[in-house]
Amino acid sequence: MEKNIWEWSELYASNELSSDELIYLNNRLQNDEAFKIAFDEQVTFIANMQAMFKQDAFAEQLKALSSKKQKSANTFSKFIPLSINQWKVAAMAASVALLTSLLTLFFVKQEKPSKQYSMLRREIETIKKSQRQLINTLQSNDQSDLQPGSYTGTAFAVSKEGYFITNYHVTEGADSLYLQTQSGKYHKAIVVAYDKASDLALLKVLKANKQTVDVPYAFAKSKVNIGSSIFTLGYPDDEIVYKEGYISGKNGFEGDTMQYRLEMMAQPGQSGSPILDAKGSIIGIIAGKDTELDGTTYAISSAALMRLIASLPSEVHVNLPKINKLRRLSREEQIKKIQACVGVLQVYKSKS
Repeated sequence: MEKNIWEWSELYASNELSSDELIYLNNRLQNDEAFKIAFDEQVTFIANMQAMFKQDAFAEQLKALSSKKQKSANTFSKFIPLSINQWKVAAMAASVALLTSLLTLFFVKQEKPSKQYSMLRREIETIKKSQRQLINTLQSNDQSDLQPGSYTGTAFAVSKEGYFITNYHVTEGADSLYLQTQSGKYHKAIVVAYDKASDLALLKVLKANKQTVDVPYAFAKSKVNIGSSIFTLGYPDDEIVYKEGYISGKNGFEGDTMQYRLEMMAQPGQSGSPILDAKGSIIGIIAGKDTELDGTTYAISSAALMRLIASLPSEVHVNLPKINKLRRLSREEQIKKIQACVGVLQVYKSKS
C-alpha cells in the first residue's frame, strides 16, 4: 500500500479507498502523528479547492499534480513539496478557499443549521416518565404502558451481534435509548462509538446474544452511480414505511463527499434509515432533507460507516456481513427480510 500523502488524501476525498485501505489508513492516522497532521492538511486543501472549482476541471488538475509528485517521491512525507509556481497558484486558491470555508463553517458546519437542511428525527409530545418507571415497564411482560420518548429516529442492524447504526443527531445528549423491533418489544441500547462529523452513531443492544438478528444484506464499499434506483425502510410513523427513489447527486449537502443527494421523499423519523440499491446492498443512511427543494434528501454513504467501524478499538468486534442474501430476491421478498433488522429508536432526553 505504498502511496504518498497526496495520493491517500485524493483517494480518500473521492471515496475510492477499499475497505482494507481504509483500515490501513485509519491505523496509520492513529499511530503516526506527523502523518496525520500532513494528511489532514491535504484533505482540507482538496476540500477547499473542490469548493471553488467545478469538480471535473479540478480533478484533472489534481491528477496532473499527483503525476508530477510521483516522479519525485514514493514514500510518505510531512508535506507536499510543490514547485514555486505551483505554490503560487495553490496559495492564491487556498487563501480564497480558506475564507470561503471559514464563512461556511461559521454558518452551516456544526449541525448544518441552514434553512435548507433539516434533520429528520421525529419530535414527540412526551408524558414525563421517570427512569425507574421505564425500567419497571421494560422488565414487565406488559410493555403497553411505555410512553414515547422526546423524539424518535430509525436504526438498523449492521451485525448479528446486536450492533445497530443510526444518526449522531438522533442520539446526541440522550439520557437513555430504547430500540423497538418488529416484534414490538423494546430493548435498551447504548452508544458505543460515534462520528459527529459524518453524523453516525453505532449502538449496541444489550443482551442481544439472546435475540440475534440474521442480517441479510451486505454493505457497498464504494459509491454507486448517479441514476441508480434506491429504496428505504424507516419509521416516519408508528409503523414501518417503504419509499423509493434514485441517486441524483454523488455528493451531498454543500458538496459533502461523504454523502449522496437523493430524489426521494423523506419525513421526520426517518433519520438513520438504510438506503439500499436494487440488489439489496446498503449504500447509505438517511440524515436530512432540503427544505427548499421538494423531494431532495441527503444520505451518508456506507463508506463513512466502514470508516467508523475501522476506527473501533480491537476489543469491539463488529462483523459486517460479507454475503448479500437479497441479491436474487424480488423486492417484496427483500422487504420481508429487511424489516426484521430495522427498528424505531425511542430517545429519552431531559429538558434543560
